[in-house]
Amino acid sequence: MVRVLSRCSSNRATVSAFIKMMLYITLIMLSLVGAVYIVSIFPLKHEFPRMALLGILIIAILYLWYKATIVVIGKLYTK
Repeated sequence: MVRVLSRCSSNRATVSAFIKMMLYITLIMLSLVGAVYIVSIFPLKHEFPRMALLGILIIAILYLWYKATIVVIGKLYTK
């Protein structure tokens, strides 16, 4: 993150990149909390399906966060 921010040409670009990264971190945290909430409201008889669903949701959220981060960093490096 520091290398990405150091490549920004102005303070405005640095602040913009920092805000974008903080926004993505906040969104991933909210997504994880939402996944736990959604899994907890389903009335399942056994604990294993609930944990499997939670694991799948968390992996999907982390993958989407990774892809979004790569897009943001890619845009910063191509400027």
